[in-house]
Amino acid sequence: MTEEGLANIANYRRALAANPNSIELHCRLAVALQQQGQLEAAIASYQRALALKPDLLPAYVNLAHSQQALGQLDAAATNYLHALNLMPNSAELHCYLAATLQKKGQLEAAALSYQRALALQPNLAVAHINLAQLLRDQGEFGAAIASYRQALALDANNADVHTELGIALGKHGELDAAIISHRSALALRPNSAAAHVNLGVTLYQHGAYSEAIEHYRQALALEPNLTVAHNNLGATLTQQGELSAAVTSYRNALALQSNFPSAYCNLSSVLKDQGNVEEAITCLQRALALQPNYIQARSDYLIALQYLADYPRQKLFAEHLAFADRFEAPLRAHWQAHANSRDPQRRIKIGFVSGDLRTHPVGFFLLNVLRHMNRHTLDITLYSNNSISDNVTVQLRELEYNWSALDGLSDDAAAQRIRADGIDILIDLSGHTGGNRLLVFARKPAPVQVNWLGYWATSGLQAIGYILCDEQSIPADEAKFFVEQPWYLPATRLCFTPPSENIAVDTLPALNNGYVTFGCFNNHTKMTEAIVALWAQILLKVANSRLFLKSNALRDPTIQQSVIARFAAHGIGADRLLLEGYSERASYFAAYNRVDISLDPFPFTGATTSIDGIWMGVPLITRRGDRLVAHQGESILHNLAMVDWIADNDEAYIAQAVARANDLANLAELRGQLRARLLASPLCDAPRFARDLEHALRGMWQRWCESIQPATRVAE
Repeated sequence: MTEEGLANIANYRRALAANPNSIELHCRLAVALQQQGQLEAAIASYQRALALKPDLLPAYVNLAHSQQALGQLDAAATNYLHALNLMPNSAELHCYLAATLQKKGQLEAAALSYQRALALQPNLAVAHINLAQLLRDQGEFGAAIASYRQALALDANNADVHTELGIALGKHGELDAAIISHRSALALRPNSAAAHVNLGVTLYQHGAYSEAIEHYRQALALEPNLTVAHNNLGATLTQQGELSAAVTSYRNALALQSNFPSAYCNLSSVLKDQGNVEEAITCLQRALALQPNYIQARSDYLIALQYLADYPRQKLFAEHLAFADRFEAPLRAHWQAHANSRDPQRRIKIGFVSGDLRTHPVGFFLLNVLRHMNRHTLDITLYSNNSISDNVTVQLRELEYNWSALDGLSDDAAAQRIRADGIDILIDLSGHTGGNRLLVFARKPAPVQVNWLGYWATSGLQAIGYILCDEQSIPADEAKFFVEQPWYLPATRLCFTPPSENIAVDTLPALNNGYVTFGCFNNHTKMTEAIVALWAQILLKVANSRLFLKSNALRDPTIQQSVIARFAAHGIGADRLLLEGYSERASYFAAYNRVDISLDPFPFTGATTSIDGIWMGVPLITRRGDRLVAHQGESILHNLAMVDWIADNDEAYIAQAVARANDLANLAELRGQLRARLLASPLCDAPRFARDLEHALRGMWQRWCESIQPATRVAE
């Protein structure tokens, strides 16, 4: 408040005491009060003026401004409408009303008001900008982009609009154009740390990690205490395999802002990748203590628990139910009846939802199946929750199924889109992994919903009725640990897509090397202390043998040194270890030509890497488990008629490895046969798998048409 302003207020009040019916004095007092931030008093003065003169346009407008500032949105909207009755052709008034309706969440009405404003005054930049923001929030990114561009046509030097356009373009998957927009914003504000961060985010999404790192570091040079830059730098360093540096960045962010849940969540991810699962879980618990409804942290917590060898199955099941109690239970009362035609024989609409329709195990396993699905009986839509597009995405899109982007849509909007599409069976390919849309499934937009492929446990959601599996991955006595009802496919839950990379299988490496090389290309998190101890025993029992480990985490020299130290503690020298980081797919497959026998980790066994190795002629030793994530190797070997490679316990696992390593003739013969055996197995029989999947989906559909719903399981 200013002394002059307070003096004016006092003078107007004295004048009104002498002339209480002066409309002008009431208005002047109201304006003075409004300028001094005394909004309640200003509102009262405007209302007194309007009581004396009900058609006083400026009083309605300023009254509405004050009410909106106080959050009295219903009253503000009413008074903007009163003003519009007096001046219906005012573009500014339509814009004011629209902004109020937008804050109230009446988005359709707000859009109409912005459009009326623009019809009256096409060059009203603020209307274009606000309409664009509204459209972006609704997930109408194409229309939002058009509105932002119209605003820039009026003022090309508005850095904020360049930034907002860049964000909308990124959400729309137009990453090249988004980068251009953020560069334009940065050119207008070269010393803006925020502009560097925004550009860094889009470069990260585009996969230009080195350049993203450069911009995050420039942001930190401008603002060393910018926590979001430290956090985002950590995420980008992670993608580059610089895990130790990433940990430092996340810890820097948390040192600056200890109540930063996403930094704890991100730090936990890197710690898990480094193999520090217990510390990763502690970080997630801290994130959840700060933000109990932090859904990503909840899902990451469920995933991290599955790396713990001794975590009880019943407790893991209960944790998944707790997730559903927190996030799904409040939505169940709002589930709507489905109007889908209950014709059991009609062409049914199938939706697949995933954030991994790209170079990812889900993308690879799905691709060959979709090539053989029956388009006459199934109408398929792929719902992508990731703006990243790569070679696998292109191949999936070339199949010419319906394609719908969910990335950027709210859960409500995504569920409404799926319901409007008339989907009969909605299939989740993510579970609790990154890019999932479980809260869309929790709204039950489709009458039949299914868990398949991308996750290794129950979703926990009552809205998902089935899980597609095989008898090895979910034995009958383990069905009680799933909310979903198991639907058993005849042979396998996985269908391998043979790689396009033409890498031939070499002769058995041991024949040339003079020693056996064991290998594991699974992610580093699976290499628990128990696994290190067990593999060390194998190396000690097989003279001169080597262990070849290859994973993304091993790009980091610090982690390599940690692995060497861990094995040294068990009497294994560094000369018996071969450690490699990430490589492109052709080099990755070629690396199997240096492996004689694959060792499956546990309890979190391999799937993609196991089959990749078999494709390259490398047999797998696995150990029998007690949950889906621990049964993957068993299921693969069962389908290859190699059940004699499944060990019942640790001792049998070691004995298997030693015996196989001492029979090079058999290994060499098997190496030459494995690819053909894989191709002839159910794991590669995509036409058969597609028919089995179609039969399963038709069966689920017929059950729904007959109103026979799967029972919901509860914790025992």
